[in-house]
Amino acid sequence: MDSFILDLQQKVISPECDVITILRQACLIASKLELKDFDQWISNELNGYPNPGACPDYRKVRGNVMASASAGRWIPVSIPYMELEDSICEQKLPQSISEIKTLCKDSDGSVIAFTLPGTVKDLLNKIFNCIPRDYILQVPYSSVADIIEKVKNTILEWTLKLDKAGIRGEGMQFSDEERQISKTVPQTNNYYYGQTVVNNRSKDTQVVFGNENINFTYEKASKAISDIEEAIRQNSEIKNKDKDKALEEVSHINDKLLQKAKAQTIKKLLFGLRDFLLDIGSSVLAGLIQTKLQGLF
Repeated sequence: MDSFILDLQQKVISPECDVITILRQACLIASKLELKDFDQWISNELNGYPNPGACPDYRKVRGNVMASASAGRWIPVSIPYMELEDSICEQKLPQSISEIKTLCKDSDGSVIAFTLPGTVKDLLNKIFNCIPRDYILQVPYSSVADIIEKVKNTILEWTLKLDKAGIRGEGMQFSDEERQISKTVPQTNNYYYGQTVVNNRSKDTQVVFGNENINFTYEKASKAISDIEEAIRQNSEIKNKDKDKALEEVSHINDKLLQKAKAQTIKKLLFGLRDFLLDIGSSVLAGLIQTKLQGLF
């Protein structure tokens, strides 16, 4: 009888391999073997990730920020602060694998453009103090296309581990013994919600608020607020009354952290502090907060 696992291996190594087809077949296998974490990774690849923070590392790309100009042109933007530049230029792509395929297919083979969030657009317009512009992130085609190849490689490595453990799936069915053995097969790729998975358990637990999976933890938030407070205290360019006001806002955020307020409440307060610092002309401190926001949410 035909082996379900070996059949999938043949499809993966074929020059005509379609990533969506092999993901669907892998989904069927993971479901039959009751490998919930790997099945979740497949579901995310097929349907898209809930947010960028939930994406595996192989979905991280880096591009160049471009601003809209006259006659439909786009001009390069030089962001003066390294941390802010990294937080904007490095992004994780949460789109479904079919969307990734379409983006690659519709591109010119050179770059692929992504619209930046409205909060980033507002921040850049305030920093550059210019007429309102639109901004995009131009990412090399090869970086986006590589996501598809990484998915194929992950599927192939997974089937090789199952095959080595003696799991075949003859006639598209798995025995009770095969299902038990599959639970012991190490799964150490960086594929489930951006964390390392070992034997179907996430190494680092993420905090979940409502139905939204995000990277937020109170420990990480407390460290970020501490860094922001220290930067404000050491800044000698802002007026004392403005510094006092900023530190008052920091204290308020710390109180909310102690009260275990919702992640979105903390996020809203940080946005408010960022905008206040922009209004008083401290784009450096505002850029620091934007960087911390990127790491928390």
